Amino acid sequence: MATFSNTSRTSYNFNGFNPPYKIGNAFTFPTITGRDAPGQTGSAAQPCLIYSVSIDVQGSNTSTASTQFGVWNSNGSSGYYSNVFNLSSTSGTNASSTTASLTSPKPVFGNTGYKVGFTKRNTQTFTWDVDDSKSGNIYEDNAGTTGNFDDDAVSRSSSSLVFKINYYTLPIAPTAIVPSKGIGGVLISWTAPTDNGGTAITGYRIDRSPDGSTWTNIVANTSSVATSYTDTTAVGGSTYYYRVAAHNLVSTTHGGSYSGPYSTASAAFLYTTATANNATSVLVANVFNPNITPLTFADDGSGLPFNGIEVAYGSEQLFNYVTAEGTTTETAEATESQTLYGVRSFGVTGLLTTTPGDTLQVANEILWASYNPQVRIASLTVVTNNLSDTELTTLLGVDLDTLVQVKFTPNSVGDQFVRVGRVIGVAWEVTLDSASVTFQFQAAENQVFTLDSEQFGILDKDILG
Repeated sequence: MATFSNTSRTSYNFNGFNPPYKIGNAFTFPTITGRDAPGQTGSAAQPCLIYSVSIDVQGSNTSTASTQFGVWNSNGSSGYYSNVFNLSSTSGTNASSTTASLTSPKPVFGNTGYKVGFTKRNTQTFTWDVDDSKSGNIYEDNAGTTGNFDDDAVSRSSSSLVFKINYYTLPIAPTAIVPSKGIGGVLISWTAPTDNGGTAITGYRIDRSPDGSTWTNIVANTSSVATSYTDTTAVGGSTYYYRVAAHNLVSTTHGGSYSGPYSTASAAFLYTTATANNATSVLVANVFNPNITPLTFADDGSGLPFNGIEVAYGSEQLFNYVTAEGTTTETAEATESQTLYGVRSFGVTGLLTTTPGDTLQVANEILWASYNPQVRIASLTVVTNNLSDTELTTLLGVDLDTLVQVKFTPNSVGDQFVRVGRVIGVAWEVTLDSASVTFQFQAAENQVFTLDSEQFGILDKDILG
């Protein structure tokens, strides 16, 4: 919110002025520095909104003056008015400051000429204050009843009205643009402008560039006050720069081609869909050595056969609000998952990351692996009667903590899915004519490994946990 005004005061009267005509004078709207709208030039790059007017004016011996304040373009067109209000009756001749809001804010531009004044709607005497130190004239429009201010070349005073214009500007630029890997794309985070121009932020404009100089708009207005956005159109293996500008009532009123100034471009970001995007002290990875093939149970002949299976759909490892602590503490969250399953939190501390972006990357990696419930194999049963000697020998080697891969096609219809589990229970059942064994599993597809931990190993001491 800003104010433009003049201050010196000398009273001036008029009467006998036929209603409902106008009094006003021209003024030049101030130049707005540091708020230029991207892509606009000259005064058009400085959009503002006038939302209220104060004028030192008073009616004499009446409480039914039915006055309106107004702001017009320099040619008198496009008048924006306040609601009709009554001026206080007074026995004196001194005017006082009266403020009225326009019924809707008037779009204006910096360093551009306009007219400000008021309308008289009855035959009572009016008093207003003038500023003799200001150049220009106060004119009347006594010739027409339209909304335009058409000067009829009659000057009421070789001075200026004592007035004040209250207006909104564009927000300043957002700061701290940080791109990182998000769920299904590049997560762009930023800091909201510290000055919103006097009216609330309503959304953000986001541009992307492959080289930091040629920009493409990827979202004109997020229509959200959230200070993050996921660019789902990003292509893996590509380097991107991002910049962000803020919207408020000024930019949206002036039109879709306007926004606040752009932030400084982000640092270059290489987007890759690989599990580990940057070298950090936490990875989300398979718990088994990829060079070692786990024991496989399968219903298609590619592993040990099984006769019964229990599939579980659970949230034991579901986390949709993740905090990661390095030199800073960063947060990643999946709001849709929170809506469906409630907020489920997970935190990791003691990271070796040195920048907020790297720490946020860790939080995103953990979130990526855990924001949906797991489909896992809870148990499977094998009847040993029809196993070959080789298969039986393999089966007898399965014990607690054995890593197992299970391939399963439900009802032999649709796509096969593969799950990895660690054996946490073994139960044999033997009768006179058959034997069977049931294995219980713990899901093992995704686990969080923290380097320098008692459980997974201490790098500096060359030992395993």
